[in-house]
Amino acid sequence: MNPQEGGKYMGKCLNCDTSYHAYKCATCEKYFLDFDNERFTTNDGIFCSKECVDKHKKN
Repeated sequence: MNPQEGGKYMGKCLNCDTSYHAYKCATCEKYFLDFDNERFTTNDGIFCSKECVDKHKKN
């Protein structure tokens, strides 16, 4: 995937050729789609879950 600004990545489905934005969690570094997961955005980055936001704040 091609990195964009702020943890957003541009991807493309290999089956249907649809372009989409994916995000990389600032804590666990997993990629996720915002229509599969709720996206949590703070000044420190984009996160895939509330738990990852909390872990990031503790560090």
